[in-house]
Amino acid sequence: MVGAQAPAGAMPDSDRGRLLAVLVYGLYLAAFVNGITAIIGVVLAYVGRSDARGTVYESHFSNAITVFWVSFAAMLVLVGLAGSFALSVLGAVAVHGGSHLWGHFNPLGFVFILLLSFGGLALLIWYVYRTVVGLVRALDGRPW
Repeated sequence: MVGAQAPAGAMPDSDRGRLLAVLVYGLYLAAFVNGITAIIGVVLAYVGRSDARGTVYESHFSNAITVFWVSFAAMLVLVGLAGSFALSVLGAVAVHGGSHLWGHFNPLGFVFILLLSFGGLALLIWYVYRTVVGLVRALDGRPW
């Protein structure tokens, strides 16, 4: 139908894309408190990306999807490495006993913990940067 208008009270596509992008970024930030809303956010980003094709908000949904999966994969690696280190320490305690553990201290273990900590910190900074900058750009109506 030529000249058809949206029903009264309906949001234009650009406003809907903006609202959904802001909601996704908000859910990502809320994940620091509850740890689960990022999953809801990535589902909404997948839904929103198909609806936002050709708009500035498509890049926001693609960014949100990338942030989620890169963070998820990096966390799996960091948790796996930390877990394997913890198991090796527990194995050393079982073999050598707790009283002799410091006598067998390996400086590489300290370096490993330091690298894991820096890796986690780098991931945190990257996650917050991509989320906050995306939020600000979405609020301004600019692409990621």
